[in-house]
Amino acid sequence: MFPVNILAQRDTDIEGGKDHPLISRFEGSVIEFYEHKNYDEYTLVLGFDEEEGQVDEVLNVEGEITRIQYSTKGDHSVFEIYKNYELALESANFNTLFTWSEKMGNPDWQFWFYNYYGEINKMVSEYDHPDGRMGFRYHVASGINEGRNVYIVLYISSDDDTDWILTTMDVIEEKEMMTGLVTARSIEKGLQLSGHSVLSGLLFDTGEATIKPESEPALKNIAEYLKANPDKNFFIVGHTDNVGDFDNNMTLSESRAKAVMDKLVSAYGVDAGQLKAYGVSSLSPVASNMTEEGKARNRRVEIVEE
Repeated sequence: MFPVNILAQRDTDIEGGKDHPLISRFEGSVIEFYEHKNYDEYTLVLGFDEEEGQVDEVLNVEGEITRIQYSTKGDHSVFEIYKNYELALESANFNTLFTWSEKMGNPDWQFWFYNYYGEINKMVSEYDHPDGRMGFRYHVASGINEGRNVYIVLYISSDDDTDWILTTMDVIEEKEMMTGLVTARSIEKGLQLSGHSVLSGLLFDTGEATIKPESEPALKNIAEYLKANPDKNFFIVGHTDNVGDFDNNMTLSESRAKAVMDKLVSAYGVDAGQLKAYGVSSLSPVASNMTEEGKARNRRVEIVEE
């Protein structure tokens, strides 16, 4: 087993440490370690074969990564802290991808080693984790924030050699959907995680529904995904920001959705029976319309599985 750092818990957060804006800390916890990476790769552990004693399913993602380690002292349990996080994530519409505890077997060293000391996810940590004899929880959840896939990985553990619980939380905010061209892979991932996916790379003139020629690569990839899933039907949904008249924006959002649908059918051979087009104006923002960046994110076309 790895050695346990049993130095006394800090009374205040480490300098530069801060909570992630998407999820707060368990009350009374102190930040022991904080690290942020603007862009890196991360491998999520999503399966463990108990008989073989090894990880058997992973998901590789890329994006902005934040690691925060909290220590919690007092009459608390690993389960209490875990349950608070689980409920908070559920209330924020995050979906559980994988969870493991000591009751399901005790390979917690595998999760800790594989995630933090193996060949992947070599982010620095202030403390090694206890061995889980008094309970541990490993939890992976996914959600959507401002049009981006977000993954939250929790590793909570304690044992009878320590008098506090250590929680390591990694937040991975995928950047592919915001910075890269839409791909069949990103469409599939968005639909699996949230039931909808932003079709980035589709360009229109301001206030118009005519698709610009530069949108061709994105349209080809969208068509590729649709043709690979002929047994599924989809809605193409147009969105706008809140600038201007609501009714005009409703018409514009629907016109853009119809333009995308028509182009996919007429130019790329997609089955017309697979698609329906709708517009929702500014009724479903993914960001605040108080900023220009937020408005840009809200002006989008999405695909939703019927």
